[in-house]
Amino acid sequence: MHFRKSIVLLCVLITLISWAGCKKKTTDPVDTSLHLIYLEHLNNGCLELEEPAMAPSRDPYLVGHTIEGNDLTLTIHYEANCCPAFVDSIRLMDQTVEILIDDTLQGCRCICDYENDFAFNYSGSGALHLLFGWFNEPFSLDTTIVLP
Repeated sequence: MHFRKSIVLLCVLITLISWAGCKKKTTDPVDTSLHLIYLEHLNNGCLELEEPAMAPSRDPYLVGHTIEGNDLTLTIHYEANCCPAFVDSIRLMDQTVEILIDDTLQGCRCICDYENDFAFNYSGSGALHLLFGWFNEPFSLDTTIVLP
């Protein structure tokens, strides 16, 4: 009889230890959404290309993006007047960046290729939808990048 009590007590003790070990750990949800703050547009000047671009389309394209700490730089290739006075408008919503530019000088009769930088401060991670174009025209660049 004493042996049965010991077995029952041992089973109860094992059950209590198992329940204590199964206690759920609660953690606050991690905010992984992307937050952006526009910093500046850097005009790197007219590119001096040795030969014309081989692509049949002269549409803008994303050359690439760089991340240094919390700074994100988007480098975009596009054509514009060779002596521009760029004005930009940046709209940030959800995880989409809309970049619109305009050339306010329009006095020169030549065209240049540009690879200009658009700098942002960012936090979080996720997919970033990028739209780029000229004022009063449909967006001519529509792409998505994933930020760590």
